[in-house]
Amino acid sequence: MNFDFSLMRNFKFHERYNLQMRGESFNAFNHTNFSAPGGTFGGAGFGTISASGPARQLQVGMRFAF
Repeated sequence: MNFDFSLMRNFKFHERYNLQMRGESFNAFNHTNFSAPGGTFGGAGFGTISASGPARQLQVGMRFAF
């Protein structure tokens, strides 16, 4: 279960110039997805459950077009 979210806004200056500001969030609710337990009997990772996938990530950006 993963929820990505993006929000952007465009600003126009005169007729030629455009400024775009954006903010993005990946795994916005920071939901942990677990992998299957280690199944190799006698191995070091037998029975351990770990998280798969990255935690929440946020990024912001700006773009100026002319």
